[in-house]
Amino acid sequence: MADMIRIANAGGYWGDDLAQFRRQIELGPVDVVTLDFLAEITMSIMQKQRARDHKSGYARDFIGQVESALPLLVERGVKVITNAGGVNPLACRGTLMERIQQHGHQLEVVAVVGDDLMERLGELNATGVSLDHMDDGSSFQSIRERVSSANAYFGAWPVVEALKSGAQIVVTGRCTDTGITLAPMIHAFGWARERLGPARLGHRRRAHHRVWRAVDRRQLYRLARGEALRSDRLSGHRGPSRRLVRGHQATGHRRTRCRCAP
Repeated sequence: MADMIRIANAGGYWGDDLAQFRRQIELGPVDVVTLDFLAEITMSIMQKQRARDHKSGYARDFIGQVESALPLLVERGVKVITNAGGVNPLACRGTLMERIQQHGHQLEVVAVVGDDLMERLGELNATGVSLDHMDDGSSFQSIRERVSSANAYFGAWPVVEALKSGAQIVVTGRCTDTGITLAPMIHAFGWARERLGPARLGHRRRAHHRVWRAVDRRQLYRLARGEALRSDRLSGHRGPSRRLVRGHQATGHRRTRCRCAP
């Protein structure tokens, strides 16, 4: 079981700086790079793209990002976790594997699917899931024909299973940004599902927030000044750390401690 994991984030939205992905790997060392592409409006746009072309519906930018850093990914074994799959994770995986093979490499790429509920809305409605507006109670049926996307949010656990299968790159659909960051921690440190109650997860989400926000220029500025993040501010605990989430070397950020009992 690992005692330390280095996680870098290279994107917080679709349209973020594409160069950050390669940069995070180049300036490592880093064990995992995460990228968050999705928002509600993004899902709607991708759904319309897939309606026009069944091979579309994902963040195509991600394919180019992987290609640009492919030799480094192969050499260093860095894992990549992203929700770039949008509404078509399988198509994203297929294109990605094709490009990787064209460059003469073999990487294990796993797609996490099952979040897309568009084809199941009638089934859910028939079983008593009304989907009516939570605030004003207006009927879902009144807008049913105008719904362009419907997705369940996945958390970390499907991604953990993908990592357990040996994936180096995990592509998901609608997965939470916390999910794609917590998953490698859970996998590396062997955290058991039954021991991760709301309080414990809250501590780990703070670690996620530090990683996710690291692409924010203000955060990078703080980290580049060499400001170490105190363990008690991050995890809500004082005292010696049981696990270590280390910050990116290039930012001057020395270490972020997370006290996480096994």
